[in-house]
Amino acid sequence: WLQNRWLNVCAKTGLVDISDDKKVDAFLKHSLDVKFNCSTSDYLAKFDDKANWGVDREIAKASSKNGKKNGMHPFELAFQGYSQLFIEYTEAIKGKAQLFWSRDLKKKVGIVDISDEEISEEDKKEEDTVIGFLRKIEDWKTVTAYELRSKILDMVEDGFDIIAIRRYIADYEQNAVIMFAILRTKRIKDNVAVGKTLAHNLRSKYNQNVDKSRSNQNEILIDELCFQNANDDEGYSGILEKYYQSAGAKQKDNSVKAMEFVLTASPAFFENAKAKDIQEWKKAQIEFAKKEFGENLKFAVLHLDEKTPHLHLIVSVEEKKTVKFKNRYGSGEKEQISLNARRFNREYLKSLQTRYAEHNEKFGLSRGLRNSKATHRTLKTFYKNVDVANNKNYESSIRKIISKKLLEKKNMFGYIKTDDALNIVAPILNDVFKKLKAFKTLSNFNSIENIAELEKVLNDKQSIEKLRKEYFDAVKNYSSIKKENEELKARIEKYEQKPKLDKNHKNRIGKATKRGFEQSEKAPLGSIAKSTSPCPSVDTVISAIRTARSKRFELLSSVRSIYLAEGTRQGLELPTKYHRTTLCKHAVTGSEVLLMKGKNPETNKPRGYFTGLQTCGSVWTCPICANRIQEQRRGEIAQAMKFLCAEAQGKQAVMITFTFPHTVSDKLKELLEKFSKSLMTFKSGKAFVGFKNKYGFEGLIRSLEITRG
Repeated sequence: WLQNRWLNVCAKTGLVDISDDKKVDAFLKHSLDVKFNCSTSDYLAKFDDKANWGVDREIAKASSKNGKKNGMHPFELAFQGYSQLFIEYTEAIKGKAQLFWSRDLKKKVGIVDISDEEISEEDKKEEDTVIGFLRKIEDWKTVTAYELRSKILDMVEDGFDIIAIRRYIADYEQNAVIMFAILRTKRIKDNVAVGKTLAHNLRSKYNQNVDKSRSNQNEILIDELCFQNANDDEGYSGILEKYYQSAGAKQKDNSVKAMEFVLTASPAFFENAKAKDIQEWKKAQIEFAKKEFGENLKFAVLHLDEKTPHLHLIVSVEEKKTVKFKNRYGSGEKEQISLNARRFNREYLKSLQTRYAEHNEKFGLSRGLRNSKATHRTLKTFYKNVDVANNKNYESSIRKIISKKLLEKKNMFGYIKTDDALNIVAPILNDVFKKLKAFKTLSNFNSIENIAELEKVLNDKQSIEKLRKEYFDAVKNYSSIKKENEELKARIEKYEQKPKLDKNHKNRIGKATKRGFEQSEKAPLGSIAKSTSPCPSVDTVISAIRTARSKRFELLSSVRSIYLAEGTRQGLELPTKYHRTTLCKHAVTGSEVLLMKGKNPETNKPRGYFTGLQTCGSVWTCPICANRIQEQRRGEIAQAMKFLCAEAQGKQAVMITFTFPHTVSDKLKELLEKFSKSLMTFKSGKAFVGFKNKYGFEGLIRSLEITRG
């Protein structure tokens, strides 16, 4: 009855074409699923990092799940740099509720209603410990710029005090410039640029900074199109054009021909590197490139004949997509291949920098400063600009400025007073001398005096680092080891206790498991497994919690970057006004950020958190707020399940999953509007009232879940 009714209402709203038998068959197979006897204890569960995934999580924690196959949650879309898709998602879910409860159901269960905004606010509790505050807003800017929020909370939980944390922030800012994972990008816009780029990469032409005696050490790692075999008639650009033609790729006159990526690291990383170390680094870079660009990676070469080892990658820009067409013969869809470099936009490249840095963390390399205004300039370019400035004759410019000013002060006889002349010339010369002094200060950076001063600073830093390490060790060992061991032992014993199941409970699990295998062909909710698993150790749980927290802050940074870019694109005076999530856990509400330490109820271990920061309360667009909100909602659903078992005699929870056919070319906003209309139609009318009366309907909890295939 449910299935037929759902098919009929979806047909009325245009979600399914009932004239197409194949689509109807697919709809009947996948668009509705019913699971009986659902509770938090006996449910055919999904697994998320080996944690039990009951119906409470299935309904509440949509952001913790991914779609089947290559599907991803919208937060992951942001992280992977699909900015337009994430903006489409943002606009589509405005005003939508993730969770909806029937009227008076919460009251019946005994749940006090609380808004998402109230849940997301991190108010300090009286029983929690105040670790201290970051004294300067600049400290917090460093924390956000270098993505240190998760690390700072780890330090709070590990027992570091506020002095140690402040020192860590200051040291990180000073030392962060030492070794970076560096990735540079260039668009190859025409055939001439293709030829010049590959001529440099294959050393058919040499630049001045190339050591020809070491060029034999260079290594061609990938050459899918055989660029190294190019002849004079065809050329490098001819090979690329031939490839695009064979692929059937459509081109425009202004189409970007390819993308070039340069992968390297700070010079300090290679200073003492052995050949084995460079080979290991090279292997890791190729692994990253293949994973990131796939079949579009056409060429890669390792250059060892310049000052710093680096890789050049050539990535083709053909893209296959499905487009709709309509002509006098009819309409439909077809696959089309065209050159498209627009996907390598600013948001994608930002997320690419993050992924590249994460891939190279094992080498001790860090990500560069987010949103930095700095751009790559060679030493040759810098000194060329200095030479131009030094050799330029400014006499005519000076005469022009001074003569114009003096002309205004001449008397009727053509003379000017000395004081008047000084008053005119002095401000001009003062400005010149100021700029000259600033330039000399910058230029003298490599002088002997400054080098000696730098050595002194480095020695002082080494002494401070030694004292800091000793201090950290003292803090770590401050607590009694014996007491800690006793607490851990008691906790481990608690976690290792096996749940006792009565006979009826075991039978219910057995029946549910059997039913799960019978329905596994449909698998509309993903992989199915029993809801019992070995309990992880406390250390494993803590590690998983910290990893997840770090990931959430990274996701939030990705979302923030996309929203700021969209706000700028829309011409907003303050791009942060585009969406409130841009300021969440980023903007300071007062003059300081407070660090707090409470207790994690899951592990009974310390839990660090910030206060004094803005929160957005969005379960849809903010991974930080979503985690807090969904955990609260999960508890409410678990309470409802408990109430059902204890109070509703002879009744059970049934979970029904509704979906419908859709493709990647559909617009999310239009789909959600049709979906909402279908659900309203489904629940209205005498037929549904009769259905509820027949089965003793108590109420419903509805959850909206969105993943991208």
